[in-house]
Amino acid sequence: MGCGGGQGRCGPGGEPRGRNFFNIPEGRNITYLHRMRPGQKGRVVGFADYGPLTRRLMELGLVPGRVITYIRNAPLNDPLEISIGSSRLSLRHYEASLVAVELEE
Repeated sequence: MGCGGGQGRCGPGGEPRGRNFFNIPEGRNITYLHRMRPGQKGRVVGFADYGPLTRRLMELGLVPGRVITYIRNAPLNDPLEISIGSSRLSLRHYEASLVAVELEE
């Protein structure tokens, strides 16, 4: 787990280093998508970095305000499967580590 296979792109908490693109709120029940567990739901609140990969994730429907459900991990733990509306996506853990999520209780 984590981001980028130890290529110097990870911050101290395992999240990617870089700009806080959407000014991710602090002090709420915020985590990153790769830290969620199967069955958990959350609302996308922002991204840890902005670049071509983040733009592509937004094109696929991972935009702030959307509710997602963590479905499952693959047998070897990577990739993970999520549900967004009526769609399902498989993401690598590094890609999921870019997505900040507010967990629903």
